[in-house]
Amino acid sequence: MPSSHPAILRLALLAFVAAIAAPAAVGDSPWSLAPLARPAVPPGANHPIDAFIQARLAQEGIAPAPPADLRSLLRRLHYDLTGLPPTIDDVESFAAECAARGIDGATGSAIEKLLAAPRHGEHVARHWLDAAHYADTHGNDHDHARPNAWPYRDWVIGAFNDDKPYGRFVAEQVAGDILFPDEPQAIPALGFLAAGPWDDTLMVGVREDTVDHLMSQNLDRDDYVMTVMSTFQSLTVHCARCHDHKFDPVSQRDYHALQAVFAGIDRADRPYDADPTLHARRRTLLARRAAIERRDEAILAAMQEPAEATRLEAALTAKQTRAAAFEPLDILSITSVASPGTIHTPLPDGSWLASGPTPEKDTLLVTARSSLRDLRAIRLETLADPSLPGGGPGRYEPAGNFHLTEFSLTARSLATADKPAAPVAIARAAADHADSNDPVKGALDGQATTHWSIHPRYGESHEAVFHLAAPLTNEGDAILTIRLDFQGATGHQVGRLRLSACGPELTPADRDPVPQALAALVAKPAAERTAAETETLFLDLLRGEVVSDLASLPPPGKVYAVTNDFAPQGSFKPAKSPRPIRILDRGEVTKPLEEVGPAALACLPDLPSDLFIRSDDEGARRAALARFLIDDRNVLTWRSIVNRVWQWHFGRGLVESPNDFGFMGSEPSHPELLDWLACWFRD
Repeated sequence: MPSSHPAILRLALLAFVAAIAAPAAVGDSPWSLAPLARPAVPPGANHPIDAFIQARLAQEGIAPAPPADLRSLLRRLHYDLTGLPPTIDDVESFAAECAARGIDGATGSAIEKLLAAPRHGEHVARHWLDAAHYADTHGNDHDHARPNAWPYRDWVIGAFNDDKPYGRFVAEQVAGDILFPDEPQAIPALGFLAAGPWDDTLMVGVREDTVDHLMSQNLDRDDYVMTVMSTFQSLTVHCARCHDHKFDPVSQRDYHALQAVFAGIDRADRPYDADPTLHARRRTLLARRAAIERRDEAILAAMQEPAEATRLEAALTAKQTRAAAFEPLDILSITSVASPGTIHTPLPDGSWLASGPTPEKDTLLVTARSSLRDLRAIRLETLADPSLPGGGPGRYEPAGNFHLTEFSLTARSLATADKPAAPVAIARAAADHADSNDPVKGALDGQATTHWSIHPRYGESHEAVFHLAAPLTNEGDAILTIRLDFQGATGHQVGRLRLSACGPELTPADRDPVPQALAALVAKPAAERTAAETETLFLDLLRGEVVSDLASLPPPGKVYAVTNDFAPQGSFKPAKSPRPIRILDRGEVTKPLEEVGPAALACLPDLPSDLFIRSDDEGARRAALARFLIDDRNVLTWRSIVNRVWQWHFGRGLVESPNDFGFMGSEPSHPELLDWLACWFRD
């Protein structure tokens, strides 16, 4: 009987605390890190799995359970492989086949049929989505919906139904966009990394320089590390976030090196094309746009070819005369929905000037007439004026900024004035200037949190052109209703505006405004330009052509996944390059120590942790980690997945802690069977 003496109890408690607080000794490794070799199969059974199980039963002196009756056997197969019971017809057909072919033949046939059923992928995918902690909402305080999470769920179902090789299954979920760029479905696979909870309150609504925002970014990367390492490696690597792992050979440096792998990505809706042809076309255009942006030598050389130079000079001439191609709209009225006291006065140049009270938020309804029979685009000019704060063109005190949150258009014909106006789809927009965080496309996305603004170029006139998705044809009697929503910051409305439209005379690229930084160059005669100036103008023309070609493609689908290219939302902005990652003293974001580069786990035998990549390449980081995970030498990967599959079929894994193969997890009940399965599955 244990002693109840207080001193002995205190000593025992101290010894216990010391034991659990001590980090794993150098060189200590859990069973899961032992080299993986295929064990010999015990004799006496037709199948290796039966042989291992029977050998263990014999060792324990346990007799096997009696065979199940036919009805029970079929029910077990159906529930195990599809999650649904067999029908009466299934039972009768199985009994008949057993009589004709024997139970082994009938069972094999039933298994093949169930594995080929679409319900199989749906059933097994549930288990995987649980491991990935998939959800259709963000969780946290508001638990906002993720309307585009489902493509990842469907990708998992399809992967199981298509019997996708496990190495490919892993790689696509970590770096499918990099390793398989020609595969459209590799984008939805990245929903795996974004499946976990996300704190939109701290990521979007809190300033970037606050401790709360930095903490939320740290926790976001922590979720990437935890999801990947727990799911694919069955290790609690995230326990090394604040200090070296207390039990397993994982250092705090290892942990932060894994954070560095994911330092250039965030969770957001990511466009993708399910159609391979469309996917290839968009990829080609995006690659050309990237080549233009970096002034690729091949692009520069092609511009100097005589035929191309002549074509681009002609396009520059069209740019110089583009203003004449826009016909002013005959504005009939402008109504301020929020402030009836706001007055809009027409001016001789066709513009309208606002005066009177400035509401906090507003919507302007502009009714206008156009004589164009083939209308292709609407131009909105926001004009500077000395009567406006800061010279305008906005009404915000004191700067003169505005936030155009949404631009929309409806149209009807005078000949059908008794019918309601029909909405007109807008394909894209381009502006001569926009705040880098508030691009003009924010006025077309249906989101009240995004908008077009002109910070910091106040006191200047600006313009945006909104391209229609299809020509608006009529008899020259179109009545347009243009809705301008200003639902951003308080008082951020346009003070003076002018509207015009153009037909098919200009190409889509030529309709776009000339960026303010290039306006003076465009106006300069070719003979007076330097070679560098001509190069800059030609590149801008090529960029506009690519943008126009991209806009002509059908809109892509969206999946909630990881990306480094998305529209900023408040403080939530994409990283143009991987963020620097530093080891944090006790895990506190206010106590950064030395910087670490991307690396994998250092504790696996015969598998180097160095990823051998350039530190500034975000995609290369994830691709290198994916290769590390599916390497034949990665003993954790292959032990982990066969244990999960065993658990899915039998309710309990050979290791009862599927996410923890470390010292604090369970040891395998049948270690030889586990290793035989891992080798068989890997090889």
